[in-house]
Amino acid sequence: MRVDAVVLAAGLSSRMKQNKLMLPFMGTTIIRHIVLTILESNVEKVIIVTGNNEDLIRSELEDLNVIFVYNEHYKTGQSTSVCLGVETSYDSDGIMFFMGDQPMIKSRIIDNMIEIFKEMDETILVPYCKDKRGNPVLFNKKWYIELLKVTGDYGGRFIIENNLNDVKKYYLEDELFFTDVDTIEKYNNLLNTIKITG
Repeated sequence: MRVDAVVLAAGLSSRMKQNKLMLPFMGTTIIRHIVLTILESNVEKVIIVTGNNEDLIRSELEDLNVIFVYNEHYKTGQSTSVCLGVETSYDSDGIMFFMGDQPMIKSRIIDNMIEIFKEMDETILVPYCKDKRGNPVLFNKKWYIELLKVTGDYGGRFIIENNLNDVKKYYLEDELFFTDVDTIEKYNNLLNTIKITG
């Protein structure tokens, strides 16, 4: 069973006032750290959906074994990037969607989710920490047609919420796993947390 990764890296970073994906992190940049982590996992293909600052993102990752897809409609919301990811990976058995601003993902957790996905009866695998839902979400190919219909800035959220019987929850204890860097305050807090925990 083939599972591909789609990294949504097309956003405007409007709350950050600069491209958050290019901020320094763990000796590299946030986006490169995320992609390197994914490449260490058992996903088959890694698809990077670019948009805003496409040249910066591409130059940062072009030496890696990834596929670039440019979203010319990135200003209209996340759904356009989701659709492009699905179109590029339509022959896969499952797609795992990653946010470009969540650098605390772990390859071992990605692999564990893939193994569970291959064995489960449900068709959507969603990570949770306590009562908080997060990413990456893994969709079975049966949802690709529905994912191609999503609009606005919602990704696959409505598919999950409207098909709870098809959802399996994957519980995490690592609260940092879901941490995003939407603001400079969140970014600085994450750096301080990493420094404190070592």
